[in-house]
Amino acid sequence: MATWWKRANQNRASAVGLVKHAEGWAIAKVSLCEQQGWKLDSYRWLVSSGSLNDDRKSLQLMVKSMGLKGLPCHYVLADEDYQLFPMESPGLKGEELVQAMGWQIKDLLPYPVQDAVVDVFQVPQSSAKAGKAMINVVATPQQQVLDIAAELKEVGLRLESVDISELALGSVMRMSGAHPRGEALAILHAGRGELLMFSQGQLAMSRKFDLAYQAGIDDPLPSDQLLLELQRTLDYYERQLGQLPPAKIRIAGKHLHESKLDETFKQALNTPIELLRLEAPWLAYQDEAEGEFSALLATGGALRGLLASGALQLPQALHEKGAA
Repeated sequence: MATWWKRANQNRASAVGLVKHAEGWAIAKVSLCEQQGWKLDSYRWLVSSGSLNDDRKSLQLMVKSMGLKGLPCHYVLADEDYQLFPMESPGLKGEELVQAMGWQIKDLLPYPVQDAVVDVFQVPQSSAKAGKAMINVVATPQQQVLDIAAELKEVGLRLESVDISELALGSVMRMSGAHPRGEALAILHAGRGELLMFSQGQLAMSRKFDLAYQAGIDDPLPSDQLLLELQRTLDYYERQLGQLPPAKIRIAGKHLHESKLDETFKQALNTPIELLRLEAPWLAYQDEAEGEFSALLATGGALRGLLASGALQLPQALHEKGAA
């Protein structure tokens, strides 16, 4: 079942990213284009009616109206649908590594490891403590993946891969001007936050923390608390993992806009802070509360599909920036 995490090595002109939350579905179509390398063709947020049958019918109509039928779909799991464990690598490779790490995390899972889909993502060597190679192990229930595949087939989509939010968002950053030295992405939700550290285009570290932020339109950021959590993570990242400090921290989340980030906050750390923005033309999409952040996840899922298939390359400007 671990093959669900692998990407087919075929060139694609378009890809679909899909995210499902309790509140609804987010779906994005991304295509290649000569001018910018890629573009977001369309995005929709479908609010859940509370009925599985009604939601499936609505999604089926949406797939048809957006012209997505038959396209490869890259599904991004919601945070609550998987577990991510940073661990030391035993030095194995391929399926042997996946099987070994599956048994190593078996006591950490809330279900039998035999019922899990497990895969491993490498951590950049520069972030390995005391010279020991580190890896990220991700697990999700096998039945959940089977249910996703069946549901998408029913609405006219072809499941090509299953992804996690950390890696989908990493693709968004890479395709929106990420600095080669590495960046951090702070994701803010109601009551909690997460800081993702990226190095060499790969996820190096992920840390979750509580946050007194309700994510409403007019709710101010708890600046002091957020800055403290960011600084704690940066200190650990540099001192314990031996990693270079990120070039910048970008922030994404529900109901985040420029007015919530004043200049004092943006310059409070040695690392600049800014909102995460895509350098691609966005089509108008609905402004439902959850839809704003889910747009990034769905777009990231589609981008990772195109990047992994070899159909999309990093912008040349990023390579030039790294050489400067």
